[in-house]
Amino acid sequence: MDISYISGLDLGQQSDYSALAVAERTESGENKNYAIRHLVRWPLQTPYTQIATDIVSLFRRPPLCKSILCV
Repeated sequence: MDISYISGLDLGQQSDYSALAVAERTESGENKNYAIRHLVRWPLQTPYTQIATDIVSLFRRPPLCKSILCV
């Protein structure tokens, strides 16, 4: 079974939340399954520098250290 992670980061503006979703993809033969494994929504007006610090901390270690992050 092959397992990988794909994450999406939506950076909010002044009145929009910033959010991160981490999906785990598993493959077994021709079957592909996706499951949401982590969700984060930062408070409104969280500085981008704080979000970047949080993202670096999260993606520094397995299993996300070599995964895909779409912004």
